Amino acid sequence: MYVKLITSFIVVFLSQGLYASTKFAQSSALEEVFSNTRVIPTKQERRLANNFKQLYKLSRKGIINNNLVKRFYKDVLKSKTFVPYREWPRNLIKLSKTNKISDIKKFCTELATFTTDDFVKRDLNNNVKNLCFNKFIKTISANQRESFKFHKEQARYLSFNTKHILVPSNYTDINFLLSRFKKTSSKHKLYSKKIMNHYQATKSIPPNELLKYAYVTPSNTRYLQTLDLERYNTQYVFYKEFKKLKEIAFKTLDEKKSKKEITETFNQALNYFNLTYTHLPKEKALLSLLSISKSLMRRNFHSLAQKGFQRILQQERYHYDTTLFENMWSYVSQNEYAQALKSIEIVANDKKFLSKHSKIHFWIGFLNQKSGNRELAQETFKTVIGNNPLSYYSILSAKMIGEDNKQSTQEIYLANIPKNNDTTISKVGVDYKWLKRITLWGIVYHPKFINLELKNLQKSESAKMVEEHILSAAYNLSNNGEYLESFKVLYKSIKNDSVKLTKNTLKILFPKPYLKQIKKNTHSFDPIIALSLIRQESGFNTRAQSHVGARGLMQLMPDTARQFKRRLKNKHLYNPNLNIKIGTKYFNNLMTRYNKNLVYSLAAYNAGERRVNEWQDDYMNSDFMLENIENIPFLETRKYVKLIFRNIFFYKMILSKNKNDSQDLNKIYDIHLGFES
Repeated sequence: MYVKLITSFIVVFLSQGLYASTKFAQSSALEEVFSNTRVIPTKQERRLANNFKQLYKLSRKGIINNNLVKRFYKDVLKSKTFVPYREWPRNLIKLSKTNKISDIKKFCTELATFTTDDFVKRDLNNNVKNLCFNKFIKTISANQRESFKFHKEQARYLSFNTKHILVPSNYTDINFLLSRFKKTSSKHKLYSKKIMNHYQATKSIPPNELLKYAYVTPSNTRYLQTLDLERYNTQYVFYKEFKKLKEIAFKTLDEKKSKKEITETFNQALNYFNLTYTHLPKEKALLSLLSISKSLMRRNFHSLAQKGFQRILQQERYHYDTTLFENMWSYVSQNEYAQALKSIEIVANDKKFLSKHSKIHFWIGFLNQKSGNRELAQETFKTVIGNNPLSYYSILSAKMIGEDNKQSTQEIYLANIPKNNDTTISKVGVDYKWLKRITLWGIVYHPKFINLELKNLQKSESAKMVEEHILSAAYNLSNNGEYLESFKVLYKSIKNDSVKLTKNTLKILFPKPYLKQIKKNTHSFDPIIALSLIRQESGFNTRAQSHVGARGLMQLMPDTARQFKRRLKNKHLYNPNLNIKIGTKYFNNLMTRYNKNLVYSLAAYNAGERRVNEWQDDYMNSDFMLENIENIPFLETRKYVKLIFRNIFFYKMILSKNKNDSQDLNKIYDIHLGFES
């Protein structure tokens, strides 16, 4: 799981210095390929990019510091990299000087009618536009004593621009505007009518806070009652009762009651669901039914679980894909392979569906192989690799082909992705300013603008060199230590077919910073496991911090870390050497505790030892490692284990000299992953 990354506040506007970015060495092969497009930003460019980001954040909060913006504007004009976006600070300065209501409205209209194909410029214009309309509201509030004629004119302008004005960022100021007038006054009714008419015309619900201040007519009340009561109040009553029945069914399972009692409580919940379905909140209720059905399946009440799954599959809007897999899995876990294939036949030939669902696609291949359809299984596995080359299931597919053909997984995998093009990328045709900007947006952690720059690339004159641009951008982000943003750029581009996945692309996606430190601390297990874990936990960001407080490269909780180093302060976990030292010790303890079973050890690292100990008894007790992974009950932990296994395979392929493959599926990717021999 990628945790939320918390980057340090490095520079505050133009007056302060920048931190020195740590650069990490890439392989010599990559250095040669990207030598002509390597970006080395100057200190001034880093500072300007960071100031751009900080001023943007302030303006989103409605704050414009005129002096800072003026100084920033001068610096932008001197920068070849950022001068295309000079209009934004210029407009901020103009807005700060515009105070007359007629001039504000004129400027707002100009901004609202501005058009451009440049996605960054469009976003920056919208930023000033929102500030402008907000200033319009505040100016009306400051002139509440003006004549009714004045306010009638402003209300008319508001009515024409409700889509720009009635937005969440303006709600507080709209409420303040309404509060400036008595509720019975003609001015208050004038603005209330325009505002409420907008919500009624768009069939949307105004925020509750606004309703406290607005004058609501009988017509408005009838509209709100029709929309609100039917949609929410009635649904709430029925869902509350269904939820009670669901919780009773869960309780009988948790307390391991008799099969008869478990069957009765589930059937009661399902019958109520069927009777009240038209009145229930569909997505929420179906998710609850899916939850209890999965729990039944994991406790071997397969026929009951299938009743729940099949009820969900009667509709195709909510949780359909997940339910389709779970229904199939209920047969797989009983070794009923023919029935499992039959349960999934509705999508077995749907290429569009399967290209998006590598998990279901892989298991269709697996089931065909088990059923003796060898050729069909082989074709299915090859298609999985081609459609989703970076997925855990593409590696399993390569493994399955290799097992059947007596070839190595790596050999099969590489045969199904494009060959490397090691030609050095020419600087001719590459927009170096674009490349420098996207690198700088990564350095100051501004992912929104990275995405906008990528959109600009797709429609630009340089579109014929899209792949060269994207690969160069990803390489430069990685080379400047911005690994997570580099990964995101490549993932997105591979998914939309802008970039081919080659071995060189994999080297960018699977870098190896801190490998020396890792090797020093992993004498008892393969260092590639720790490298793969760090990539998944923090994206190699030493300052990473999760929402629950885990810190640093290996995302250690302070209390866990103190078991290995007393008197440790939280900030010490941002030290990469110390974090790796403690994290590898903790992971080695888990490997020892779980008898070198990597599935259990990784699951415990993510979800905690107590949970894994419980899961071993109820869910993860198969002799088939892949089944144990699919049976991990937490979605987050299940994904986490799969992604680290995927990382291990690619790191092994890139780094390992020994290319011999393992003998069975419990030894995947040339490393001991499951059970002892």
